[in-house]
Amino acid sequence: MNKKTMLFALIVTLFLFVILNYKGNKNHEFVQQVNSERLLEAKEAKNTIYESIKLPSCNMSQEEMYSLFITKDNMNIARNYYNYDNNVVLKKDAKEDINLLFKALKFGYGGYEIFGGDEIFTKAKNNILKEINNHDNLLVKDLETILINNLSFIKDNHFRINENPVFKEKYTYYYNDHPIIKDGQEYYMNFENKKYKIESINKDKNIENYIRYTLNKNGVLSYELGILSLENKQLEVLISNNNHKKTISINLEQSSNTVKNASIKDSSIGYIKLNSMKKISDDILNKTKSIKNNRVNILDLRGCSGGSDLEARKWFETYFNYKIGINGTIFFKYTEFIKEMYLNEIKTTYDLGLCSEEEYSNEVKRISDFYSKEKMNSIVPYTEVDEILDNDNYLLVLVDNTVPSSAESLLIYLRTVKNVIFIGTNSSGTTKIMDKLGFLLPNTKIVCAFGTKAYNYSSFEIEEGKGLEPDIWLGTEDILDRTYKFAKTLK
Repeated sequence: MNKKTMLFALIVTLFLFVILNYKGNKNHEFVQQVNSERLLEAKEAKNTIYESIKLPSCNMSQEEMYSLFITKDNMNIARNYYNYDNNVVLKKDAKEDINLLFKALKFGYGGYEIFGGDEIFTKAKNNILKEINNHDNLLVKDLETILINNLSFIKDNHFRINENPVFKEKYTYYYNDHPIIKDGQEYYMNFENKKYKIESINKDKNIENYIRYTLNKNGVLSYELGILSLENKQLEVLISNNNHKKTISINLEQSSNTVKNASIKDSSIGYIKLNSMKKISDDILNKTKSIKNNRVNILDLRGCSGGSDLEARKWFETYFNYKIGINGTIFFKYTEFIKEMYLNEIKTTYDLGLCSEEEYSNEVKRISDFYSKEKMNSIVPYTEVDEILDNDNYLLVLVDNTVPSSAESLLIYLRTVKNVIFIGTNSSGTTKIMDKLGFLLPNTKIVCAFGTKAYNYSSFEIEEGKGLEPDIWLGTEDILDRTYKFAKTLK
């Protein structure tokens, strides 16, 4: 081989090395960019301070409190057993139940002060009572509808009337996967075999509002048009080429929530699928332990239902060997009503033989100590702030808008860790009011359910129905395949 040939071969080798490493470096640079954003979130959370709020003392009698009691496990049973939609309800009985419900809301609902307090809730109660009077024959289904319509100002996905939500907004990701090219600070697209600059979208010059990071079919970080919306909308895009401008209409496709059974064949990249936060099996926890030292792992939370934050923390602590906070504030509401509900719940559990006498006694003491006289009749903020946790390996988390409640809590915990990247679409947005209790209205047998604690994640906003946004947007069915290809560039 002569010198020219050797030199040419060396240049080609160096060129390929640079190109391949540039692709990897681009992905690594993106991860570092995300890490920097997370660090800013943690610093912002540290500087947030809330004061306690005084509440009026509970004016509910013991008899009223106990008449509402029902266990979480029996909420659905009660609904199916008691409620026949066509049952006629006496107006007197309906009014008694409504007055009792609004007392329960005042002294038990964690979102009462957040969603307007006495002024808004009293107005809603009066409207409901007025509508009851307007019915000659009031049916259970009529009363249910009246309640849902008049409580729709409560933006809380956990709040339910007979398991029907009062808040019905659900944001979905809509996208068009036609490649978008970024050159400097400008964005371009190819149209009719020509390169056009994007001037505006829907007459908005802030086109970054419509352009998302995504992964192409080869797992390469790229850009696409996408919006998070309550409905599918066509985008009107103004494009230009030299002095020629035109507006084109771009149709959007709804993101897929299809979760197919899949596995990763590459043993060096771990894959964990969590389906629920009600009880994470020992098999899953053991598999989590076995893969946690891999350079890259994929955690698939798509379709993962809620359950318990304790389970979310258990998975986190199994994977990272670290106890985690929420980087936000929990607003605990201390009232006799809530205390009695929790005491009744553990007593029922004990009476059914579902816990030992020692467990029962310990839980009664814990609840009584927690709802101490010093804190009673107040809302007390409790703030947890964790520094960003160092983590040398990569965790890619798949998410969609069917991920609610405690499954979203796991997402929130994972935001406090370096090198964790969320891929997919927005989560459900079911995090504002937590720790749901169920209440049975004694006359009409309507079951209401709502949470006692309000959450505020100081460093970032989680809007109900909109949820947490991913770092990389991907609404296609082959999300796992594209993520796997992306994972290989991080190894």
